Amino acid sequence: MKRLIIIVEGSTEEEFVKEVLRPYFTEHGIYDVRPIRIRTGKTAKGGFVNYIHLKNDARKYLKQEKDINDHRFVPYIQKHEFEALLFASNAGFEQYLSSIAEATAQIVDAYSDPEEINTGPDTAPSKRILQLSPKYKKVLAGNIMALEIGIEAMLRRCPRFCAWIHGIIDACHTSSLQSS
Repeated sequence: MKRLIIIVEGSTEEEFVKEVLRPYFTEHGIYDVRPIRIRTGKTAKGGFVNYIHLKNDARKYLKQEKDINDHRFVPYIQKHEFEALLFASNAGFEQYLSSIAEATAQIVDAYSDPEEINTGPDTAPSKRILQLSPKYKKVLAGNIMALEIGIEAMLRRCPRFCAWIHGIIDACHTSSLQSS
């Protein structure tokens, strides 16, 4: 059986892997999907700090002693941030944050690729949501909205994310990733 370990930044991404990605990968024959939060210190997890932490965590799971140069490592860093995926559809906002759904619909319509939503420090996807709804709770609301939107909408509208997901599926099915 193939094992897929996804190194994540924090709680939001960990829940996203468990609730959204794991079921999708399971549908495609990848049954062992594990989110692992990045180590940011001796005891701390969460909040991506730098490449060294990522490299050290990836090496630990790949059991390598050199820089990440392993065919089993399929890198993907979400451009800008997790919330970009929430702008793949307005469905999550309509269902969970209906008071701002009209404003978020304008943002969704303005970008054909939600991964490009970020024109400055105050306009990153999470900042836009917080400006419209200051009580937005990323871990809970973000993942509820992601479930409402559905991975298919994210794959349709987010080309980098789609390429990564399908690259993993293709690699697993062509056995270019080692079995565990």
